[in-house]
Amino acid sequence: MRTSIRRLLLVNLLVCVAIIIGLTAVGAYYLGSNDLDILMDRELVHSSLVLSALLSPLKTRTQLVDVQHEFSQISSKEAQIFKLNPTHRDYKHSSLNEFPLQYQLLDKSGHLILQSNDAPTQPLSNGQPGFSDTYINNKSWRVFTSYNDKTGSTFIVGARPSCSANLVEAICSKR
Repeated sequence: MRTSIRRLLLVNLLVCVAIIIGLTAVGAYYLGSNDLDILMDRELVHSSLVLSALLSPLKTRTQLVDVQHEFSQISSKEAQIFKLNPTHRDYKHSSLNEFPLQYQLLDKSGHLILQSNDAPTQPLSNGQPGFSDTYINNKSWRVFTSYNDKTGSTFIVGARPSCSANLVEAICSKR
């Protein structure tokens, strides 16, 4: 049985097109993944700097307790806000319900004195300034740690990488 040259060229053309589409998809995935990592790292740094600026002036235990109380109210306040918006009626079942950024504040001796509501009770990092990756309670975390020289406090902001794509998708879909 003889294969015509037309059929052979058509098959080769289709294989080449499939390979080019596949390579394009892999390249786009790689570049998108890299951009997502950069975006999340930038968000960790930004959040850490904002926390440092806002919480550094707090001196008394009462002030810190008040802030901790406000942190614990964020989830319920967020749910109320989303319930008011008709496009977010199904908020409780949304993948955004697990917001990835969590905060911790350690005192001079490394004791946890403040944390966001869903953060683990153990510190997300060893206190060394900079980026790190850790695994706590069977969950991976991308962490940025900063140190405030004036107060001796350590600010830790952690993100759950599995939630990152949901966060970016939500931000980009609103634009």
